[in-house]
Amino acid sequence: MARRAKSKPPEVAAQLSFDAQFDKAIRKRRRASSKRPVSTNPDGTENKPKPRAPRVKQWKSIHAGYMTPEWELRRAQVLERDQMRCVECLRGAERPVQLQVHHKRYEAGKMPWEYPLEELETLCSGCHAVKHGKFPPMSGWDFIEHVDHEEVCEECDLCGTDIRYGFIVDHKHWEPMQVGTVCCDFLTGETMAMKIRKEIAKHGGRIEAFCKADWERTNRGLEKASIKAIIVHQDGRFETEAMGSPVPGSFTSIIEAQRAIFAFLHDRARQISRLRRARQKAREEREERDDDDDRE
Repeated sequence: MARRAKSKPPEVAAQLSFDAQFDKAIRKRRRASSKRPVSTNPDGTENKPKPRAPRVKQWKSIHAGYMTPEWELRRAQVLERDQMRCVECLRGAERPVQLQVHHKRYEAGKMPWEYPLEELETLCSGCHAVKHGKFPPMSGWDFIEHVDHEEVCEECDLCGTDIRYGFIVDHKHWEPMQVGTVCCDFLTGETMAMKIRKEIAKHGGRIEAFCKADWERTNRGLEKASIKAIIVHQDGRFETEAMGSPVPGSFTSIIEAQRAIFAFLHDRARQISRLRRARQKAREEREERDDDDDRE
């Protein structure tokens, strides 16, 4: 007795039917394409497509070029011309360093040894990596601004040291970075960051001395007679006044109020100093014009 074939589930049967129809459509399309008329050139000859050249990646051929006698000769010429020394950091045989030859520019299809000597230079591996953008440049940076984060909460983008004072530097071949004091002066080749830090320290010392000296408690509040300053406690807040003018804002502590008075007086002194310089400059220009008129 013959066994009855098992019936397939409806979804399986539908999938098999779809696959068969798809294969049939592909075979039909291939047969139709094989029967298309052959295209001809204007002179009547058959237009056959040109055979494609084997596709070899350019980097493979260039990489192989660095293992040839021609490149070894050219490399030796460059190293000898540069006296076996990196042209950027000047390190050479007296300090262990790996020297490499850098191409200043590249041309498609040109092998490494086919460049003239003026297009090649000797670099150590570190400076070579910088040239190709793998590491930030070590010179040519410009100082933009400094930021006081109030606490050590940031990290130097160059050396990774934790910093409080961040200095923003910019380079034409690299994105801006926030670095510490030493790294900023190293990258810019100046001492701007150190000068700013010294000024901050000096300013901070003046604030501390201002907050500690010559304050007396009176019936009105905490007073400093030399600058006509007073701190009054009202409704849980501290209101301040200095040199006969109210200091903007209200404060939660005496130290905060004293710092606000110092900043207020410091800004006022700077305004007066700028006004004096402007008046002095105007006076000198006026005297110079008067002298010119007298000579005429």
